[in-house]
Amino acid sequence: MEAKALGFKTDNLKVVDTVIVVIMGLIAACGLVYEYVLSHYAARVIGSVEIVIFSIISIMIVSMGVGAFLASKLKDPFISFSVLESLIAMTAIIGIFLISGGHSLAYDLPAIIANTYNVSYDMSIKGGVFNIIESVLSSTSFIIAAVLGVMIGMEIPLMARIREIIHAKHLQHNAGMIYGADYIGAGLGAAAWIFFLIHMDISKSIAIISGTNVLAGFVFIFFFWKHIKKPLTLIAIQIVTMGIIWFGCVNIDKWQHYLEDSLYVDELVFSKNTTYQRIAITEGKHPYTNESIYSFFINGRTQFSQGDEMIYHNLLVAPVMEASYANDNVLIIGGGDGLALRDVLKYNPQKVTLLDLDDEIIQFFKDPYYYNGKQINEDLLKLNEYSFSDERVNLILGDAFLNVQNLMREREKFDAIIVDLPDPSHPDLNKMYSTVFYKRLNYLLEDGGAISIQSTSPYHAKKAFQTVKKTMEASGFSSVEQYHHNVPSFGEWGWTIATKNSYPVSARLRDKDTLSIDYEWLNRDVLLGSFHFGSNFYEGYDKLEVNTLGSGVMYNHHQYAWKHSNAFA
Repeated sequence: MEAKALGFKTDNLKVVDTVIVVIMGLIAACGLVYEYVLSHYAARVIGSVEIVIFSIISIMIVSMGVGAFLASKLKDPFISFSVLESLIAMTAIIGIFLISGGHSLAYDLPAIIANTYNVSYDMSIKGGVFNIIESVLSSTSFIIAAVLGVMIGMEIPLMARIREIIHAKHLQHNAGMIYGADYIGAGLGAAAWIFFLIHMDISKSIAIISGTNVLAGFVFIFFFWKHIKKPLTLIAIQIVTMGIIWFGCVNIDKWQHYLEDSLYVDELVFSKNTTYQRIAITEGKHPYTNESIYSFFINGRTQFSQGDEMIYHNLLVAPVMEASYANDNVLIIGGGDGLALRDVLKYNPQKVTLLDLDDEIIQFFKDPYYYNGKQINEDLLKLNEYSFSDERVNLILGDAFLNVQNLMREREKFDAIIVDLPDPSHPDLNKMYSTVFYKRLNYLLEDGGAISIQSTSPYHAKKAFQTVKKTMEASGFSSVEQYHHNVPSFGEWGWTIATKNSYPVSARLRDKDTLSIDYEWLNRDVLLGSFHFGSNFYEGYDKLEVNTLGSGVMYNHHQYAWKHSNAFA
């Protein structure tokens, strides 16, 4: 079989097979990256990162199987494959808009209905029809994943048919060659995602990958020109697709800003992706003074509010610094906003070592950051009192789990240790609440020192909160106590504090007439009162499991608690 098109010859079967391998490699790389970028983006929109990522990838894999079955229903594989590449690219870029728009509308819909029909907010969210609409809008990510998966699943069967048509016979090893190209291409796509695309803005990464799909479509059309009916029409479709990709990528940042703005009570003034997470800054107004109050979010979760952060950070820092027999050498794990560091520096330590994963967040809270010609972090730098610029601060970047182990090898000891890590909302964070991690911290702590750990909410996540205490006790700490207080931005919040000897922190604090530092909000009586809980709070404590490295106990308690809670921090 011979066909010529624009200088290409399809009578050379080796050339044909090479082109097919290249095309399959390109679209396989695109297919895998679509799974990653779609799940990555949806997770940041929805939250529950690990559940969303695993769900979307699973949905796409199942849908690809469905697509493979449906491919046999398409009569003309040449036209079908050409159009398919355009549809995949368009679905990917439009899907990002639909995901953000769908979840934004699901969030705003009750208020829209209430305002439109002049009914109360509570009345507007009742009823089966609304619940169905909200469910559909909230499921946009999974619907897009299913549609995209079906189309991607059609690619291999169509290309296998095309290759047999070109060879004019049944090919015994056809599937092996097609799947081989697909697997290799997928591997290259994964490498591209890990090393390049994940570090880019969503608009750039989606433009590159959807543009690659269109490129594969162009190559296919030109090479198999004589086999395709109405090729100029298909070229026109590819050009239109490129226009849609261009429009989408130009506007996606604005659309994402609109989405995020609708999810926050206060006005969104800035947001960006770091290598590891998405950060956002909102600006509200003080109800009495009308002064600006900034709040900081990571992946949509409140990290602090300027109006009440001193409650959280004073309670995180003051007990451990007051109870430690010395304050010369202090270790902070987490705390990339520099606010815990600010309070630690008030005790005039000789050295403070701070371990944090995200260099971009630290830089944001260390140096002036300009956006659209305006410094947007000026108030935040004043809030942490430029703590990262203090020459006594030793910053160590990277995974704290590994860096703590490195400190053990160096045999360094600390008078006080403060752990200000995120809640265990991801399986990977479970290890930071495990016996292995706490035993390492025990080794690093001086005999007369103390360690404090942010421990999530004792009200909304009671078992998770108590599991921290249980795990600390199993890690060799002689005295382990917990305390709590209301932080308006979070609700009821709790901390765990421990020492290596049997003299508890609460007793050490009672020995003091006043605190060493004159805090604006915190005093000795408030601090001592925070160690008291309601009747029967620890009922059932003996039945709790210790959180070990691979058990997932802490993560499971935390996920269950917040899933069944009406609040979320």
